[in-house]
Amino acid sequence: MHLPISNLELYLKCPRAYKLHMVDGVEPEHTPLALCKSITAKAVISRLHNFEKPLTDVTESEIALLCTEIWNCEVSSLPIDQDEFSEIVIQAKPETKTKPATPAVTKAEKFLEEIKTWVTSYAKLEKDSKVMQSNVYFEDQIGDITFTGYIDQIRKSPEGSLEIII
Repeated sequence: MHLPISNLELYLKCPRAYKLHMVDGVEPEHTPLALCKSITAKAVISRLHNFEKPLTDVTESEIALLCTEIWNCEVSSLPIDQDEFSEIVIQAKPETKTKPATPAVTKAEKFLEEIKTWVTSYAKLEKDSKVMQSNVYFEDQIGDITFTGYIDQIRKSPEGSLEIII
């Protein structure tokens, strides 16, 4: 029996969702924003590695622009639940004597900012680390179950420690 790591994560998170998706073949009506977030982050990183200039020369504003471009493409091409997309996760606050007004933040806006922050941090770490391996397939047998998947990167930090990015 082969079990991809993503399926194991789904099972551990929600056995019922695993059964519905993997056993019964039921697909969700809408693509969750969290899935769009992970697809976008992976696509941005992939594009950064195939960029026309070295990663060390890519600026934060270029990364932010790339994140926004790919995010907008993802959320417009997939069936997104508009209620989830526009759900307010941080309430607006009126102006006070000591603080300026802050606008409300939707779930989609928050996710995009998280992607920008994460990818920018990743790029900074990437500049300082040496990539040892990329896109490494693995398969491991535990009992009668075979776990399979890909390790995105194995890299060595300036301190000498190895980092595994999945």
